[in-house]
Amino acid sequence: MVTDKPRWYNAEGRGETPLPNQPVDVRDIPPEDFKYADVDYVYPRTSGLVKTIIENAPLTNKFKRVLIDIKVQDLHPDICSCVPGWHLDGSMREIEVHHLCVLNGPQTEFIDQPIWDKQIPDEVAVRPAREGFITTFTSLDFHRGVYATKPTRRLLVRLTETNIIQPRNNPQPPSHGAIR
Repeated sequence: MVTDKPRWYNAEGRGETPLPNQPVDVRDIPPEDFKYADVDYVYPRTSGLVKTIIENAPLTNKFKRVLIDIKVQDLHPDICSCVPGWHLDGSMREIEVHHLCVLNGPQTEFIDQPIWDKQIPDEVAVRPAREGFITTFTSLDFHRGVYATKPTRRLLVRLTETNIIQPRNNPQPPSHGAIR
């Protein structure tokens, strides 16, 4: 289990894979949100932009499943892209690999230094994900959502390679962030 004993977090470097054919047309927004859906279920139902992200994600092919989260968010300065604060993604029962792409809005921020046993200091090095790139990280990488600085429609796509999490193939209406 990931959380059984003290360990290092944010100790491995994150990978970045550029999306092809820049600039990306952010008007190609998918019609539905998904949370932990099977990528093969979502692929024929989604937009060309999301298909491009799926096709370019550097999957390791070391896990039983590839699941996808898609969030289309209408954000403004009072709304954070997710519940604010440092957090980890995944089941926490094993180390999983995530591939994140955020377009047209505030970029997810990652702690950019090793952290021992989840003890996050008040002052910590931070590095945002880059627009137009797929950021690869693991369930041992602390990160946080960011408040919008202006009104925007943000697209978040996260692919999760997992042996634990089961697919939930339930389309949802577009989501909103967390209000201050």
